[in-house]
Amino acid sequence: MENTAVDINLLSNMRETFEKLENLMAIDLQDQPPEVIDSKKYAWKMFLELKPELTAKLEGWRYTDPAKFLAKISMSSERTKLSLALKAVSLDGFYGITSTNGVDFGFQEFSKSADLKPLIANFSDLFQKEAPVRLRELIAKHFTARNYSQADALFALNAALAKDTLLIYVTPEMGEVKIKIDHLLSTLSDKMVNSRVFLILEDQARATIIEEYNSQNSFNYFLNGAIEVFVGQNAKFNYTRILLGDETATHYARVIINASQDACVKFDQINLGFNTVRNEILFNLNGKNFDGHLNGLTIADGDQHVDNFTEIDNRAPNCFSRELFKGVYAGRAKGAFCGSIIVRREGQKTNAVQSNQTILLSETAEINSKPQLKIWADDVKCTHGATVGKLNEEALFYSRSRGIDLETSRKILLMAFVGEVISQIEDPSIRSYVSELVNITIGKKIASSFS
Repeated sequence: MENTAVDINLLSNMRETFEKLENLMAIDLQDQPPEVIDSKKYAWKMFLELKPELTAKLEGWRYTDPAKFLAKISMSSERTKLSLALKAVSLDGFYGITSTNGVDFGFQEFSKSADLKPLIANFSDLFQKEAPVRLRELIAKHFTARNYSQADALFALNAALAKDTLLIYVTPEMGEVKIKIDHLLSTLSDKMVNSRVFLILEDQARATIIEEYNSQNSFNYFLNGAIEVFVGQNAKFNYTRILLGDETATHYARVIINASQDACVKFDQINLGFNTVRNEILFNLNGKNFDGHLNGLTIADGDQHVDNFTEIDNRAPNCFSRELFKGVYAGRAKGAFCGSIIVRREGQKTNAVQSNQTILLSETAEINSKPQLKIWADDVKCTHGATVGKLNEEALFYSRSRGIDLETSRKILLMAFVGEVISQIEDPSIRSYVSELVNITIGKKIASSFS
């Protein structure tokens, strides 16, 4: 296989970088269907236009300098075409898809039913092979039509350079679909990987998806991810993202969830790895009577930097949402939370609550929190707030007085603090899995790192 990687350290000249990226994109576009070619070329054009505007002067990037991400622009060492795999995983009732370096999937048939064949596809094959008319219509509607705004440079870069897009398509006839997607970054150093996932839930469909990002023998890489979800009327979607990447690596992700009338969405973001992280989680509530929960948990130490940027955009009446983000920071770790609840004129009767809660375990750990409401309707019920503090000394003393050692006491209190987020995870097997990961992370990184 031809290695088309470009080392970050060799790309001091930005013009040279863009020329090499354009050449690699041209290779990718060979034998692609016209719809994909047009979309990628437009995305590349928009990236070049928007890149100069992506600076720390943008309000949404106030606490994280985008130069940290833009400086990482190079290419993945693996540029193979997507093939797809579904296999049994340890989580109860789930099937698994494993991706290596963003693009390389193995293959195994989904064993449930022949009716599920269109569940998993990639865009290249989808446009070139026979596919359901309805699915083609949805792809044409959602994928090819794109408007990029001022802060979308990295999102546009992903659309232009991702080798292919993984599609998951769910219909109500499939019953509840449960899939775990493992993104494995393997033997990767000083490279960029673009990972792109596209999910469509038809009206009344049900799906539970867990995505996990991990690495082995990989250092100083940049993972640029994009996830787009379209949730149909009266559909139910549970989604958990877990970041476990190497703590020399950088991760950016844009998650967009477009919800229709009567849709129900539960989203959980778990940040346990990577050195520098920027999560952008956008809920577009396009239909009335939406029911949604957006939860996040960050555990960071050393010199980790984790930025969670969220927007819940109420564009229709009678929408309900609850947002809870918690963080535990030790060492010199820095966190940022910028969350907006937007209520447009059409969003009457919105009921929304947003909360950000943080524990700092050292004098050098930091958190910048900015919860905000942007309301143009006059009949709403919206609240927001943020708290920052240390472990409760009285609770710690009580635990110690019962004969529990200091480190165990701290761990118990921390697990109680983060437990509120973990308990929000609806699927019991995912909830148990996340709880175990968090328990291990706290034991290894946090409990013994107090100043």
